Amino acid sequence: MARATPLFLHLFIIFVLNIGHFAAGLKCKQGYEMQQYGISKIEKGECLSQNDKYCLVVNCTKAQGAADKKSNLTSILWLCADEQNAEKCAETYEKNGLCQCQYGGEGIDHGNEQFLVVSTPPPVPSSEKAVRCKYGMIYENKLGVAVRTICDEGYHYCFAANITKKASGQFFAVGWGCSKSDDAASCTEIEQIVKSNLNNNDLSFECRFGDRGANFANEHMMAHPLFEKSVTTTTTAMVNMAN
Repeated sequence: MARATPLFLHLFIIFVLNIGHFAAGLKCKQGYEMQQYGISKIEKGECLSQNDKYCLVVNCTKAQGAADKKSNLTSILWLCADEQNAEKCAETYEKNGLCQCQYGGEGIDHGNEQFLVVSTPPPVPSSEKAVRCKYGMIYENKLGVAVRTICDEGYHYCFAANITKKASGQFFAVGWGCSKSDDAASCTEIEQIVKSNLNNNDLSFECRFGDRGANFANEHMMAHPLFEKSVTTTTTAMVNMAN
């Protein structure tokens, strides 16, 4: 089954990057944590809107492999909210998996710090040496994330995809990840995943694959001047983008 992880990660990153430092009254824990990737950005600060009354934590879990349900992806958001509606909140974030929303008391500063959040079990070690690849997606506006990761068993290739807008031919994004094969069908599958998650069919893809078993072979593929200073971090997450 195809994985949609890069966009899952990316949407969380974009959301929390908009958290600012403007004075608005209520103070909450704000940020995100992607446990499977070892990525987090958390801070305590005042909410953006004077209408915010609650501090909220959103905890989402998404199975990476539907068949064996191994390698669950856990994501946590801390943010501000102007109303208390756990059902509506869960529906808002349902594309990110099965989500639970918990609110602090009305007008209570840092009310979202008290809740326990679920943890992701460690990945099951493989008897086969795992391939390591650059993984993620960065857009033309520099939003997104790219990390170093360990691929699931059976994923032998690192790939990079240059994504442009069909209509104009303008640069849209660069994506990196793991793949089971290095053929045109794999590139087509990557394209379908990204288009589906972005709900955008006006995209064109060019894929490149590293040699079988070559670690981080995609790290400098599809180099773009926009990302010359991009920083990658190391994590032991087992994630993939294409079957």
